[in-house]
Amino acid sequence: MGLLTLYLFSVLLYCKFVDELTEYSVCIRFIGNIALFDYDIREIIFKVINLTKNNNRSFLNIAMAYTSRDEITYAIREIAVGVDKGMILESDIDEELLENCFYTNKCKPVDLVIRTSGEVRLSDFLLWQTSFSTLCFVDSLWPEFTVWNLLFCIFKFQLGYNTIQNAKSTSKLKERRAQLELDFQSAYKAERCSEDNIDPDNIEKQTLLRTERINRFLAMVEDRRNELMFLTKS
Repeated sequence: MGLLTLYLFSVLLYCKFVDELTEYSVCIRFIGNIALFDYDIREIIFKVINLTKNNNRSFLNIAMAYTSRDEITYAIREIAVGVDKGMILESDIDEELLENCFYTNKCKPVDLVIRTSGEVRLSDFLLWQTSFSTLCFVDSLWPEFTVWNLLFCIFKFQLGYNTIQNAKSTSKLKERRAQLELDFQSAYKAERCSEDNIDPDNIEKQTLLRTERINRFLAMVEDRRNELMFLTKS
């Protein structure tokens, strides 16, 4: 399975190759504030997504009108709406929920980021998603990027793989422990008893209730995104 994320300011060129991408089972995703584009462009984007949504051999993420700050702001606003409507609780908010509200919520974790031209910065690109990624800054311009540059980046990724994976696992474990503690507190409040007498089954029940709340909320987020970004005329 392959995954590629890139910036693109014109989708029309890629629309001409939908048949070829389907032949090679390439799924196209668009990340960014698509609502900023005219309805005609959004309609094309929506059609391309539907035409390739069942492809699963490789994934091509096209970033249009995308910045990480806008993405994080969008996710926070959606979560605020969910809390305000009572769909989720403040205690449900964690890193995983925030990530599931990002434009990239359906994307795999980023393993390797390559930036050409000698610039040593991410330019507001996938800032959250690259927390546990290998970053390669190459002096060559993109047209001059060779297989040797690529091999160097892959070698750098391999050298740091174990360290990054350990850091990622530790972060996930801490997040899981924090959420279990919140479930424990919810069970305590529900039973109104001392912590020593809390029924473990009630903790599991609170975890299940939280999962159900979050799933309903994320379904609402997806519906709002489709309505606001793709189906509503400006």
